[in-house]
Amino acid sequence: MSTILAVSRRQSTSGFSLVEALTVVVIAGILTIMVLPRIEPLAAGRGVSGARAGFTGLYTLARLTALQTHGTAVVSVSGGRAVATITVGGTTKSIGSAVAFDSTFKVTASASSSTITIQPTGLVTTGLPFTLVLTRSGAVDSVRISGYGRVE
Repeated sequence: MSTILAVSRRQSTSGFSLVEALTVVVIAGILTIMVLPRIEPLAAGRGVSGARAGFTGLYTLARLTALQTHGTAVVSVSGGRAVATITVGGTTKSIGSAVAFDSTFKVTASASSSTITIQPTGLVTTGLPFTLVLTRSGAVDSVRISGYGRVE
């Protein structure tokens, strides 16, 4: 009967030792430290491209709204945000949602002009040539709008 108790005691002491568990934690920490510097440039690039897409979408929506409503659209860039409005028959309304470069995308935006005015024909009349430069941690992208209203 004593041999049965000895065998069952040996089987119940299986598991990881403290040294083995600490070794795994240290290796995981070292791998994390090695990977983190490579993640920031990826996040910066995605933030810049996301901000560019957000601004381009807002501008395109403003231009289409100006064409459809026969109104004058204005896209303003200031304080780390881009907003669009449309004026039809003396009434001004907001178009779409604002693009928050700093809080949403963690991007710094600098524009060559603070406003772009889009006529009911779709042509841009003020603020040309317009260039918006977006930067974050070494990642840079820009949006240029020509006189015909094209996004480049």
